[in-house]
Amino acid sequence: WQDASTYIFPPKHHALDIYTTHDSFLAHIRSQIGHNHVATIYPPAAQLIFKLAYGVHPSLLSLRVLLVLSDLLLMVGLVALLKHFQYSPFWIIFYALHPLVIFEVGHGTHLDTWGSCAMIWGFYLYKKNRYFFSAVCMSLGGWIKLIPWIPMSFIGIKLFRKRLTLGKAFYYYIIGFSLVSALCCLPFIQEIPYVNQDHGLYAYGTRWRFNDGLFFVCYTIIKSFLKF
Repeated sequence: WQDASTYIFPPKHHALDIYTTHDSFLAHIRSQIGHNHVATIYPPAAQLIFKLAYGVHPSLLSLRVLLVLSDLLLMVGLVALLKHFQYSPFWIIFYALHPLVIFEVGHGTHLDTWGSCAMIWGFYLYKKNRYFFSAVCMSLGGWIKLIPWIPMSFIGIKLFRKRLTLGKAFYYYIIGFSLVSALCCLPFIQEIPYVNQDHGLYAYGTRWRFNDGLFFVCYTIIKSFLKF
């Protein structure tokens, strides 16, 4: 609920600012958000999806509908990839009926499905030699959830190394990435002056922990070495 409340009502939302209003309902929403003093860190395309969900209806249901839609599009992309690699499309059932996927998409309201959907379609278009549109999808996925930029970078390196044999493929790839990045980031340039110690970008880069058990082990080992 904390994450979902942050998704629908982020602190610097274009349609609603729960941090400066005295409305009792919105005050209740704010009380449900963990670290509610920190402005959201979600990438530009992710915030646009939140805005779309809020524009349809300011509720978790609208966000969940969008996430289910993205998961359906993701499965269509997976089926296309299975056919491309000459596997039976019925293998998709192992993903479609996976309990964790159903729970996280339908209940957890995590945005990973939109990023994964864009990544899967980007990879499929890459295999079909549609390099510009592949970069558009991969770039959009990265501006939703960052992770798609990892495979995108490997594809970019491969295209760069083969630029003499593939012609302008690498340049189409760069243009696709640059175009989407510009369109995603331009609406948020005005927020740059507000990046300070209370902003999510600063908190995310300096204080956030992932997998706290593993973090503690790594932190202890590194700290012991630094003593020497």
